[in-house]
Amino acid sequence: FRVIDTGCCPARSDGQCIQDSTPCQNRNEYVFWDAIHPTEAVNRFTASRSYNASLPSDAYPTDISHLVN
Repeated sequence: FRVIDTGCCPARSDGQCIQDSTPCQNRNEYVFWDAIHPTEAVNRFTASRSYNASLPSDAYPTDISHLVN
C-alpha cells in the first residue's frame, strides 16, 4: 500500500465520504476508503493472511486453514 494516512475519497468531519465527490482511481494503493473504513484491498489482504498466515503474528494461535484441517 502506498497511501496509509489518507482516505481514497474526500471525507466529511464525521469521517464518511462526501457525497458526489470523486474517489481516487488507484484504490488498491490505499489502506482506507474514507477516514474510517478499510478498502477492499486491505480486507482481501487481511482475509488471506488470516486464512493462511505468512507470519506467526498474522493469526494466533493458529490460522484458519489449520482449523479447517
